[in-house]
Amino acid sequence: MAGFFPDIDARNVAVRWTPLVVRPIASGPECFVAAIAANARTGEVGCHRLVDGRRMRTLFHDGASRLGAVVDASVASLRNHLESRLELDGWQSPFDGVYLGNGSTVYVRRFRDAFEMAARTCAVFGEPGLLDGAHDEGLPESDPWKAPVADVLRELRPELSNSVDAQLALATTEHTITFTFFGVNLAANFVLLNPQRLTTSLREARAHLWNLSLVADAPDLLFRPSRLELLTGVRSEDERIPGVIEELAFEGGFRRVNVTRVESTEQAAEQIAAKAA
Repeated sequence: MAGFFPDIDARNVAVRWTPLVVRPIASGPECFVAAIAANARTGEVGCHRLVDGRRMRTLFHDGASRLGAVVDASVASLRNHLESRLELDGWQSPFDGVYLGNGSTVYVRRFRDAFEMAARTCAVFGEPGLLDGAHDEGLPESDPWKAPVADVLRELRPELSNSVDAQLALATTEHTITFTFFGVNLAANFVLLNPQRLTTSLREARAHLWNLSLVADAPDLLFRPSRLELLTGVRSEDERIPGVIEELAFEGGFRRVNVTRVESTEQAAEQIAAKAA
């Protein structure tokens, strides 16, 4: 009888995986696999994206930011479910047109190997390089502003990547607006004030403030973030800076935008991640 069954290495782990499927038009025939979710009897769980912002923009153009935010929120919801329940069953999708597809079980030496195997069998985006992974490079302590906020945020919360540096076309504007972050719960911009060119910095900050205020009144949004945030950093201390930030906060109050000072790009990324949850 042994010849009828394949040999399975006793050291292998059985991992159950399922694709997270997205239909851009909820009732339409088109769909793509956005992520792979998996759990093992050992208690290991995970959900890894297969699409990044670049591919979303190539495929969906002006709709990439909104659809990317849907993917981000769905992946975050599924990850929270897995971490609390340690199983795939029982997850409720937060959006129509986003659901778990038919999965399977694979036997692997390492839990993370299941994601590459699953991706290759069910997704055109199944490239190992797109699977989430932390970078080994740390931020230099000497300059708190050297690393861009977007890069730090992607490292801190990879599942939010599609909402980072999001481009949005509003019916009230003639051009595409780029936000540091645009998600279901939060729209945020970051600006670094430089005392050596304060007039230019203030003009840039007001532009970011104005762009955020447009979100509150835009009539054509698929979803409207509940929080609008302008995060301000300061290149070097100057006696004029507190007054400038106070002035921005005063203007933001009229436009429903909260203005907050941060001390590093890492702190800015942490605040965005916390408020986007």
